[in-house]
Amino acid sequence: MKKNQTKILQLCIALLFLSFTSWGQIKVYTMDGCGRCSWTVNYLKENKIPFTELNTTKDEKNNQEMWDLLNKNGGTNGSITMPVVDNNGAVAHSIPDLEDYVAKLNKKGNTNLTSTTNTKSGIKVYTMDGCGRCSWTVKYLKENKIPFTELNTTKDDKNNQEMWDLLNKNGGTNGSITMPVVDNNGAVAHSIPDLEDYVAKLNKKDNTNTTNTNTKPEIVEEKKPTTKKKIIPAKLKKNG
Repeated sequence: MKKNQTKILQLCIALLFLSFTSWGQIKVYTMDGCGRCSWTVNYLKENKIPFTELNTTKDEKNNQEMWDLLNKNGGTNGSITMPVVDNNGAVAHSIPDLEDYVAKLNKKGNTNLTSTTNTKSGIKVYTMDGCGRCSWTVKYLKENKIPFTELNTTKDDKNNQEMWDLLNKNGGTNGSITMPVVDNNGAVAHSIPDLEDYVAKLNKKDNTNTTNTNTKPEIVEEKKPTTKKKIIPAKLKKNG
């Protein structure tokens, strides 16, 4: 009887120990071929910061866990830049200044390192002169009496800078964008393939998640632009 009680007590202690060691630990979701992921893992190891690496390429369970975590924390805007970090419940992805973010993980008690998000402020449409897609979008919204704010990036450099800052804070771009850029209550979309379908959905009340689809967004690896970029018509490319 005493032996059984001892075994039960030992088991309880072991479970309690595991719960304490796993609680509050930093989780880093990585993928194969991701330089930012490798750098993050190496930095944490070198600085002896406790963390758990969860490879999403080799383990589908980790991949599903990551997407579930992202969906529970506001979702994404169509693509993410790896790695994804869960720092005691504060989830961050598409981190613009990764070096600064990871360095702050070394500070005790710093559990508020989520990536920047936009405040909800209605529909904003960033347009440019000579853009047919922009003109069509503005006309459609006006005809259907959908409240929105047009921000011309050609005539107002402040609007242009605001647009690029918004894009950088929401995952960046792959070097070029197709206008217009739409900020729908914090859900930012650019290079919209089916513009007519997207804009039509803006007409639905309380639809603030028009950038999400039923499929998992694409994961991309990209660097934050270091300088402000201008845009040109059609397939918009940032000037080098």
